[in-house]
Amino acid sequence: MAFKLSMNKNLIIIGVLAVIAAAEACIILKPEKEQIAAQFSGEQITLKQLDGELRRLYGPAVLQDMITERLIDKSIAQAKISVTPDELKAWIADYKKRPDAQELLASNQLNEERLQENLSRSVPMYKLILQNVSEADRKKYFNDHKNRFEEVELRSILLGSEAEAEALLPRIKGEDGFSSLAMVHSLDPQTRDFGGSLGRVTRSELEETFDPLSVKELFAQKIGTVSRPMSATGGGWYLFYVKGRAVDYDPLRLRVIEVMASERLQSFLEKLRLQADVKILWPENASAKESGNGNPVKDGKDSKDAE
Repeated sequence: MAFKLSMNKNLIIIGVLAVIAAAEACIILKPEKEQIAAQFSGEQITLKQLDGELRRLYGPAVLQDMITERLIDKSIAQAKISVTPDELKAWIADYKKRPDAQELLASNQLNEERLQENLSRSVPMYKLILQNVSEADRKKYFNDHKNRFEEVELRSILLGSEAEAEALLPRIKGEDGFSSLAMVHSLDPQTRDFGGSLGRVTRSELEETFDPLSVKELFAQKIGTVSRPMSATGGGWYLFYVKGRAVDYDPLRLRVIEVMASERLQSFLEKLRLQADVKILWPENASAKESGNGNPVKDGKDSKDAE
């Protein structure tokens, strides 16, 4: 069972901004001598050339992100929204149980400091977007979309055949025994070194890989027990150790908040930009500029003046 990761483009944007800032700093500090970024085969690339290429490739996208970030920060401040240390700890603990987060942390693509930084920015935004959504409406949303939220915390062992899974099953003694056998026998390279730990997996995610009846049995299984061998649609047989389960609103509340806010994010940002009357004035040779109502305008004027 594969869990695909979506890389955060903010990591790329931050890197691009850092390079642009460094290039500008060098140019400002030493204007009398052009700084060289690279030399090869008798040729060279200057920091000015690098800066220009970065601006050409990423400048418009970075500019849009900077506008969005500042509009959100201003709205959060105006709404007097804050996140307490205890709230942030709860979000961090919740996020670290997810399979994608575990893989990012294990591969060093994400560290504790960056995770805390990301959530410190994301959680106030979630609160801002949902500030007028009542707790009753959040619970209703959860009940209407239970398959997306109900989850089990699992360890897994992937084997090549049902016979192999059946043969291994009697050898499993508790979670520690399951973990040890996973490290030796599992064919899944993503989880094997972590004792087969999958973290928390939703019902809908499991149903993408396994028969719904098998998933139903897994959700009904007692915590601390091992499943019967389960056939994956993409091939292979799995044994699962059920470490935990959450099917009620309260333990899944943070996940509901994140999903609801994410669904409303685009329309919320469009509303912010409309209210702020955003106009893009760079690059200067752009054929059209963006106005607050989303219509192209020329030379920074409103659409009426441009006609």
